[in-house]
This record gives sequence, structure tokens and C-alpha cells, in this order.
Amino acid sequence: GANQRLWFGADDGETKRNDPRCQSEDLGDNAMQASRYGIKNLKRILPNLDEWTKQDGGSYDDLTSMYKAVKDQYFRYMQHVMMNIGGIYITPKSQSDKGIVIEPAPIEKQKDAIAFFNSELFNTPYWILDQKITTLVSESPQPDFVQDLQVKALNKLLDIKKLNQLLASQHQFSTKAFPLDEYISAIHKGIWKELKQGNPNMDSYRRNLQKAYIGSEQNILLSTSADYTETDAFTMIKMDILQLQKEIALAIPRTKDKLTRFHLLDIQERIKKTLEANPVIE
Repeated sequence: GANQRLWFGADDGETKRNDPRCQSEDLGDNAMQASRYGIKNLKRILPNLDEWTKQDGGSYDDLTSMYKAVKDQYFRYMQHVMMNIGGIYITPKSQSDKGIVIEPAPIEKQKDAIAFFNSELFNTPYWILDQKITTLVSESPQPDFVQDLQVKALNKLLDIKKLNQLLASQHQFSTKAFPLDEYISAIHKGIWKELKQGNPNMDSYRRNLQKAYIGSEQNILLSTSADYTETDAFTMIKMDILQLQKEIALAIPRTKDKLTRFHLLDIQERIKKTLEANPVIE
């Protein structure tokens, strides 16, 4: 239609599965921007939850349920953004209508989705772990909510299905699609940004996340399934882990924090064993 503020998607499984514009509880035309605003609001709400749920002689049950609601909403924002990566826009048209029916989610939006994960999830969101609240509502599970969500999101980003989905989009849409090598590089730069520091230092969440990164790449490089090994995704992940190996070797001598240094030596050993199990063909 002529009204650019309206979009009507097809009510079918494929559209709901693949089109990031077709999500419940997702308003506006930019999930990243909307979710950033949403998180700003959650950051205002959380420190006040204890005060707002206080009752004379009451328990912390209300605070517990409100804290859960904040975590659930934060999780929902992550889901909305994830749909943009490898997403396909499906705009139903009749043969008399002009325009494209199927196209990839714009490259800039997909890049922004990765930037969003790097800033709002992978960069440890300590605000949602506010001790004033968490010490009143729960014990400390392992892994905690943030660690669990970080690892699940990263595993999804580096899952072979997601990588092959991006490759398929490249084959179908050529230069309109987000190139897979740029996609992997953008995730790499976010997860391993500390390696560029003069004295690399990662907190426990970042160390855990980086271990998960290696785990995701190992899943691909140590697989014997053709879905994994006989695709360009396999080759690009191999190149990425080789690049990481070089970056870690350069970073270790500059690393003064003992735990970070041990962590990098551990990662270095994991990469070495992965490559020995699947040697590079010279």
C-alpha cells in the first residue's frame, strides 16, 4: 500500500519463521533501536523495584516476580534482535503490484544487530545483576541468568545452520546479502576486543563467553557431517580460528592479569588441539 508506516506480512509459517518484521510484541521498524530504548527503561526500573514492591511486614515474593519480569523482557529484546540476522523480508504482492517479494534483511540492520549484542549482552550487563536486588530474590545459580543467555546467543550466532543460512542468502541475493566473512569478523572483533588492549583483561563473564566461542568453532571444525565440513562456512571458521591463534600469541606477552593470562594459555591450547585433530592442508 501507499502508507509506508504500515506493513502486512503473510500469515504463514515461513514468514513467521524468517521475517524479522513479523514478531509478536515487536513494535516499530528497527528492533535494535527499540530494544536499546527498552533496555534504557529497564535500567531505570530495576534499581527502584525494592522500593516499589515494599509492603509492611510483607515478603519478597512481589520483588521476585517483578525481577523475573525484567529478565524476561530483556530476554525478549534479545530474541527480537536475533531474528534480524540472516532474516528474509517476505512482502506478499499480487502480480499487478510492483516491487520485490523476497529480499534479505538490510546489511546495515544485520551489522547493527551484531553491534547490539556486543554492547548490550556480550559486554557484561552488570546492571541486571544489581546486588541490591539479586541478594533479596535468589541464590546464585551456576551458570547465572546472564552467563546462560550470553552463551546461548553466541552459540546461535555461530551455529552451522545460521552460517549456512547466511551463505544461502549470499547465493540467492548476491551483493544485497551480508557476506559471511564480514559477519564472522564482526562477531570476532566484539568477542575478542580485549586482545587489542595494551594489557588484556577479561572479567569472568567475558572469559566464559570466549570459551563458548571456541566451543562453537570446535563443533564445526571437529564435525564429520557433510552439512558442516562441505560448506564455505567450514573454511571461514578455520581461517577465523587461525587468525585468533595469531592474535592470542601476540597478546599473551602483554597480559599482566594472572587469571586472564591463564585463560589465554588455556584457549591457545584448545585451538592447538582442534587444529591437530583437523590439520590445515598446506
